[in-house]
Amino acid sequence: MTSVERQKTDRVSRGGRIEYANILGSGFGVQYTQRNTELDEELSGTTQLGLTPAEAQSLDREGDVKRFVGYYRLKPIGRNIVEIRLSQRTDDLDGKAMSGNDNQLQITHVHVGQRFTIASNIFLAQKDFDAVNPVFGVKREDKTTGLGFVLLDSKLFGSKDWYGQATAVGHDQDTNIDFYDDRSSMVSLGAQYRFQ
Repeated sequence: MTSVERQKTDRVSRGGRIEYANILGSGFGVQYTQRNTELDEELSGTTQLGLTPAEAQSLDREGDVKRFVGYYRLKPIGRNIVEIRLSQRTDDLDGKAMSGNDNQLQITHVHVGQRFTIASNIFLAQKDFDAVNPVFGVKREDKTTGLGFVLLDSKLFGSKDWYGQATAVGHDQDTNIDFYDDRSSMVSLGAQYRFQ
């Protein structure tokens, strides 16, 4: 049912990551991550009326997630650094309606000033699922966009012992199934003091 409050579930994820950065002294790097996810009580599909056992099984969220990332960091131009990341993620889950492939592009720009450092990034992602969702009767497709900004102050309050950080991030996930639409944003401020 889509009109009732969701219940709490314990989620355990185990895996590993390997990375090879600065390949042959260049700005290229690759990263591979694999993990297995288990849910304490996976009830997806069991609370909807009218689903067959096979349809309920297609909503199971347990299984393996694999992600491959290739990235390139351009040579610095003055005080500016740009990095481009392409990633491909495969969700090989027990439920085929929850499995799929996710492709993402992320571009990050960092400007390192004498006092302030500004980092910004944008990412675009598209995910296509493997099978029809039996609750909604269509195969899910997601399109996600996100923006992030970070401002670092190395001399907060004019003191070399104080550091400040301001962060603003937001993302919008638009899917062909309204139930999975998601929009969020966050703003945070922080300060650190270095004892000498």
